[in-house]
Amino acid sequence: MELPRHIRMFRRMLDNIDRQRLEMGEREMRVPVSRYTDPAWFEWERNTLFRKYPLVVGHGSRLPAAGDCMTHDLLGLPMLLVRGEDGVLRAFLNQCAHRATRLLDAAEPTSVRRLMCPYHNWVYALDGRLERLPLAAEGFPNTALADRGLIPLPCAERQGLIWLLPTPGTEMDLDAWMGGIEQDIAAFGIGGSVVYRQSVSERAANWKLVMDAFMESYHVKRLHRETVGPFFLDGQAVIERDGMHMIAAVARKEILQARGLPESAWDGRRHASHTLYFLPNTVCVVHPDYVSLMHMYPQAPDRTLIVHNMLIPEAPASDRARRHWERSFELIDGGVFNAEDFATAERMQAGIRAGGRDHLLIGRNEFSIITYQEILAELMEAGCNGQVADMEKMRNSS
Repeated sequence: MELPRHIRMFRRMLDNIDRQRLEMGEREMRVPVSRYTDPAWFEWERNTLFRKYPLVVGHGSRLPAAGDCMTHDLLGLPMLLVRGEDGVLRAFLNQCAHRATRLLDAAEPTSVRRLMCPYHNWVYALDGRLERLPLAAEGFPNTALADRGLIPLPCAERQGLIWLLPTPGTEMDLDAWMGGIEQDIAAFGIGGSVVYRQSVSERAANWKLVMDAFMESYHVKRLHRETVGPFFLDGQAVIERDGMHMIAAVARKEILQARGLPESAWDGRRHASHTLYFLPNTVCVVHPDYVSLMHMYPQAPDRTLIVHNMLIPEAPASDRARRHWERSFELIDGGVFNAEDFATAERMQAGIRAGGRDHLLIGRNEFSIITYQEILAELMEAGCNGQVADMEKMRNSS
């Protein structure tokens, strides 16, 4: 019988600590700087990685009741997320079936009884069906109005996360896509969490540079030396790949206490910090008492919108609890992510833009980034029907 993932990872970390060694990849990697600057490559990425595979776009706790809805435009596609009367969360293109008018502008959750076009007042039920027109249907004698509902997008909630495939007319095999990582999401109780607060920031960096900031522990004791660095051992991290996703564990100082405990008492929050990567663009950092769910949405080769949702076990029931979570949010979102991680991604982008180097060097101790780059390459190759090499030739000859 296979061991639970966190037990396997703890064993590896403790063995590495005992042997005074760091986990290393098999090789170093050189990534062309064009991956972070080339407009053509950027468009290939957006049209492939962000159109042909399921993406995590949020947490269902933001839309808990029937009629709760919000827009989602960060993928370059106008979309609606709507909780139906049956409790099912659905996604649609945010456009009327009449003249394609945008139905709703609500970047934050709102509640409606029906969806109504502001132009001619066509009315849609929460499940996307066209319910009625403001005048008689004789104006459209050659159109079956029953077929003029909103255009659906494949969408599902799983373990509290909203998964969406942003291409109409496609199907989403979420079981196959999630694989074993669904068990890890369940193990950390992410489905039962609620969003406490959200931040949205735009940074002058390629989206992959922002992802990289959460993929190696090499920098933790250095970049974060005044914030979270003191809580961790230096460079002690392990990863596992699961299909097209990854999970990493970074040893907290408390891991040394795990030696005297039975394996059943090894704590994936207190003894180590786990990070789940839902490729291509979502990072889920499991802190000791809350979770950071982050999405990196590419806007341009050197511009990324970052959405950070702080997930807590339950809605705060007192002012004291709210003060606690507010302090935690300000530390992690402002003091760590924005002031340190995101700012460093911008510095890297500025360094790339200055020229002088044709590649970035990824070391064996940054093995998570190497695995990430390998998975992205596999997804690009599959999504482009094996045409990545041809695209590279076109780019190099232009």
